[in-house]
Amino acid sequence: MFANVEESQIDKLLDGKDSVSTKRTIKRSVNLFSTFLIENRGSGEFEGLSKQELNENIRHSVG
Repeated sequence: MFANVEESQIDKLLDGKDSVSTKRTIKRSVNLFSTFLIENRGSGEFEGLSKQELNENIRHSVG
């Protein structure tokens, strides 16, 4: 038999799955990539880019 788990407990587990350091690194990386896009494309939005456009921009940002 499985234990009953409240939704808030599941949310807490999922929210804490990444360490504080990992969350900080992801946030810093996203901000840096957005800044790169603003300087090179005029917009920091990347969620609407195709996979190919996203890959090309990531390649140019680290190259």
